Order: sequence, then C-alpha cells, then structure tokens
Amino acid sequence: MRIETKVLLARNSGLRRSQTAGSLASAAVASLVVAMTSATAQASPPWQALPGTVSTSVNPVATFRVDSNGVQKVTVYAMDTSQQLWAAEGDVATRTFTWQNLGCCLVGQPTAIAWAEHREAIALGRDNQIYHNISTDGVNWGGWNQLHTPPTLPSLCSDPKAVSWGPARIDIAVRGCDNHLWDLSFSNFFFSGRWTWTNHGGTIQSAPAPSAGPPGSLDFWFVDLNDNLWNRHLRNNTWSTISAGFLAVNPLLPMVGASNSSTPLGSQTATVVALNLSGEIVSAHWESGIPLTVLTPGHAVAKPVAIASQDNLYFVYWVDSAQGIVRAELGVLGPWGSPNPLGQPNEGFIGSPAAVAASGANLHKPVFVFATKSDGTLNFAVDTP
Repeated sequence: MRIETKVLLARNSGLRRSQTAGSLASAAVASLVVAMTSATAQASPPWQALPGTVSTSVNPVATFRVDSNGVQKVTVYAMDTSQQLWAAEGDVATRTFTWQNLGCCLVGQPTAIAWAEHREAIALGRDNQIYHNISTDGVNWGGWNQLHTPPTLPSLCSDPKAVSWGPARIDIAVRGCDNHLWDLSFSNFFFSGRWTWTNHGGTIQSAPAPSAGPPGSLDFWFVDLNDNLWNRHLRNNTWSTISAGFLAVNPLLPMVGASNSSTPLGSQTATVVALNLSGEIVSAHWESGIPLTVLTPGHAVAKPVAIASQDNLYFVYWVDSAQGIVRAELGVLGPWGSPNPLGQPNEGFIGSPAAVAASGANLHKPVFVFATKSDGTLNFAVDTP
C-alpha cells in the first residue's frame, strides 16, 4: 500500500531568467500552510494563545478576506480531538479573535476559502464524502451539507483541497479511490450556480495540490504511481498536462498542499518548497516545466509553509527540531536568506504552521502565523518580514 503524498507550490509571474539546473530527485515533500501579518514590524514577534482556545489537533488552516465594510479579517480553522471543526475569526487591526464551533463529525485535514462576506469550510466526513459549511453574513454558519460524489465514484481517497480565483468560483481537487484526479467546481454565473464534477483521469498516488491564479487559471499538481511529479493546468479555457521533470522519489513522507499565491501567475512558472528525507527544506523553480534550482536553508520536523510577497519574494515558515517557528526568505531569482526565529526556541510547537498574508500597498505584507503547541493550544504571531 502506498502512503499518500501531497505537493506544495507557490506561483509567480516575475520569473524569466534561467538558473543553475538542479534536481529534487531526493525530495519527498511535507505539508504547508499560509500565514498573515499585521502592520507593526517586529524582528521576533511574541506568540499569543488564542483566547478561549480549544484543545486542537495539529495543522490549522487560515484564510483572509475583506468584508463589505472594508475591514480586513483572517479566519483560522482547527479540528479538535473529538473531530469537531472550530473557526476563530480575527480583525487584522485589533488582533482579537472569536471562536465558533462548526460541529462534528469530520476526518482528515480541513480546507477553506473566503471572499467578502463569504466563508466556506470544507472537509471529509466519516463516510469519505465531501461536506461544506457556509457563512454568507460574516457571522452565522449554515451547517454541514454533503457535496455528493459522482455515481461512478463511491468514495474519495484523499483530503480535499479548495482554491478560488475570485468570488463565485471554487475548485476542490481530490483523489478518487479509482486513483484518478477529480475536480469539483462551483461557478455562479448570473446567480445560477451549481457544482460540477470533472474526471481528469491519470493514475495518482497522492492528494492533488491545487493552486488558483488570475480568473481562468488553475493548476493541479500530483504524483503518479511511479513517483513522478505532474502538472495539469487550465489556460484560455483549455486543459493541458505536463511533467514537472523530476521524481518525488520516496512517497513515505507526506508532500505539501499548494499555497494560494497572491502573485499573478505566468504561463508555466512555479516554485516548489519541500522537505526531503533528511528533513532538509529544499526548493526548485520551474520555467516551462524545467527544474532549475535546488536550495537548502534549514531543517524542519514537518511540512513547511510558503507565501508570496508583492516583490517576488517567498516567505517560508516551518517548525524546527527545537520546536520553534523559523522563517526564511526565498528570492524567486536568487538564493535563500538566513533563517530567522519567530520568538524563542523550545516553544513546544508541533506539526505544520498555517499562515495568510493581509492585503495592502506595502511591499511586505503583514502575515499572521498560526501554530499548535504540544499542549493542544493554538497560538499566533504577527510577522512583518
């Protein structure tokens, strides 16, 4: 039996130069999450427990939105130990959070999307079917409803991963138990929205990693049964599939889910951040599907998280062997910067952090970083790289 793997990506349109060719053949990738920052610059931001926090499992998920009044808000989702999903929404300016219990009973890793007053949490139920819970007023949640799988596909064999290229468009990528890549999409044209399943075929061993760019642009990344990394992308209303050019090699380590980059996407450019078998964080840049660079800034104990800034920099966060959170910059055309700790070592963090960037005119967006400690508390820090 193969252990499920995932792939983590951040996309960028500003890459045009070739770099020294490298190989990620030794990399098996871990998971990744996204963080968001505030306006006050701090070299080493202090960590705070979310007020009234519940005892959570690892690997939270975070989203960012601007409501109808122009207020910037971030929502973090975390599953507790009884398989109930909780959401804590915070005001970016005041950094105050309010917890809501979204109910039971879910399994695996949740995913979420947001825009304006719309928030949507998505997860697998115990029957291996996809369920979603929607809030359309920024306050109340409607309860869990099933998104039925196609009649030819009795169940799903990976956690779903949702992305959105803008309001009224959602894509949920998932691996079917037939080892095919499936996409459940929602489009709301003229207020007559509906969900549609698409079978993209293939023989995949991992949960696909989707990434959404400008409207009309989607990427699904997946690993086949021979450990090759592939990309299936939508451009100009046409789907195409290309090989990413290297082996993921050992699938025993989970690979990372794609990050939603705020950077506009070029036709075929991408940067991947991964964890290899030695726990080293490595990266590779593709231009037209060719791996160009492999770099190593440090070691992690679980999935890193990468977000893209507005000036062609990626900020990568991870938990190191001392159970602290570390951040390093990765220039899309240059080397890694030196790793910098967020807070103190031995903070007791486990699993993977989550992060999401706030919007704004400044080049370096404020980032809220969320991470779980070994006592089950969910903590956050505001980073301004």
